[in-house]
Amino acid sequence: FISIPYSICMIISPGIGLLLDATGNRLSFATFGSFLCLLAHFLELVLPDAISVNGFVTTFHKGFAYSLYVILNYSTFVAYIVEPQSLGTAYGIVVIMLNIGMFIFPIIIGSVKDMTIDVEFGYFYVSVFFIMISALAFAASFALLIYDFRYQDSLL
Repeated sequence: FISIPYSICMIISPGIGLLLDATGNRLSFATFGSFLCLLAHFLELVLPDAISVNGFVTTFHKGFAYSLYVILNYSTFVAYIVEPQSLGTAYGIVVIMLNIGMFIFPIIIGSVKDMTIDVEFGYFYVSVFFIMISALAFAASFALLIYDFRYQDSLL
């Protein structure tokens, strides 16, 4: 299951890119992607067997959300927010932030699992952690969507 989100991203990214170019509702898609990620983590927590068909459904949701994340963060938001002469620096900062997340989050997740190893719920608290992070991302993207609608005339 670990390669499914990346495979889905690889397959559907060109179509999502065309859809974003045609509609221009980038921030709405970002909010939708963060909601999909939140939904996938929540479903993994509540569905009884996350390894069977349910696991594929939630993993597909994560792959679709990841596709939106990659397309929007790398190609759209930086190009619309940053001046053209500063694009290289901006993309460098985006990559730094992504790498910081890839460095820190496995440590946090391992710590959560180690602290709850005596609890008989398996990866329950790890799932709760992912839900909290996804909810934070959804709230931030929704707040940005409202700000963009009110003050930026839907620039993004």
